Amino acid sequence: MRVFSLAIALAFARPGVCQEYPHWFLFQGGIGCGKIAVGFVNPAFHADSAAALAVRCACENYVRQSAVKISGGQSFWATEAGTYWMGADFSEEYDTLSGSEVCAHLGVLDAVATAGGVFALVGSPECDVSSIRGKMISIVGNSPPGWIERLPSERGSHFAVGIAPQYFYEISSWVEAEQAARRNLARAVHTTMKSIQKQTTTEAQEVRHEELSVMLRDYQVVARWRDMKRQIFYVLLRMPIN
Repeated sequence: MRVFSLAIALAFARPGVCQEYPHWFLFQGGIGCGKIAVGFVNPAFHADSAAALAVRCACENYVRQSAVKISGGQSFWATEAGTYWMGADFSEEYDTLSGSEVCAHLGVLDAVATAGGVFALVGSPECDVSSIRGKMISIVGNSPPGWIERLPSERGSHFAVGIAPQYFYEISSWVEAEQAARRNLARAVHTTMKSIQKQTTTEAQEVRHEELSVMLRDYQVVARWRDMKRQIFYVLLRMPIN
């Protein structure tokens, strides 16, 4: 609990701006000290409450990264005029009850409040992040990372990127981008496609349905990025192939 109090005290002594993010938030995969997780929530009037909620969110993400089942599907209607999205219904299942138990054994490695949100990093208390604790990165004017255009290639790993538009609360954009990345990661593992075709002498139509039922295990958030010009949020995930 001492680590928690110290991290929060430092965090709210140095509020940032919405164009700046913690180094470990943008480059989470580069910390290199075992399993870690990040939680983020909207700013609140009571800073301590928001910080505690961000830590709890990080602990839940820690559990989710261990094992989460992605289920559901989406449908498309293809005609000669083009392809139209008909809707989607996806769900995620993970052990929501073990979050508090897991949190009791983790340390709050850092916590930062900005104008856009409150961010918390959790992991093993022995993890040394002193070199990047409190370090902020401004994304204004910086070139986007290459993985936005082309997925990394690494033997023994699946990669996936999720994107989301800008919403009124930017935390909603980060949450949606990460959800989309998990679904794309599930597609990289296994996807079932079904289709119904109808063809006449004047037209051809096809209804395609994509189904997912995949368990993601030990995936990692590698990096995040926000395109300030186009206002698109990106999240890159990696999972070992087994």
